[in-house]
Amino acid sequence: ATWRGTLTALASVTITIEAVIDPGTAGQTLSNQGTVNFDADGDGTNESSTTTDDPAAPVGPVAPQAETT
Repeated sequence: ATWRGTLTALASVTITIEAVIDPGTAGQTLSNQGTVNFDADGDGTNESSTTTDDPAAPVGPVAPQAETT
C-alpha cells in the first residue's frame, strides 16, 4: 500500500493492508515490514526513512510502531 500526503506535527495516518492467509499455515509466523520515507529537514524532499517497526522486537500486538517527528 502507498499513501502520499502531508501531515501536520503530531498527526498520524493509518494504512490498512488486507491479506489472505493460505490454508495449511497453522503454527507459522506472519509478519510485515514497511518503510516510511519523510522530510526530516523541512525542505520538501523526503531524504530520510525509517522502518514501520523494530525487526528485533517481539512479534505481536505490542510490537512498537514507527514514529517520526
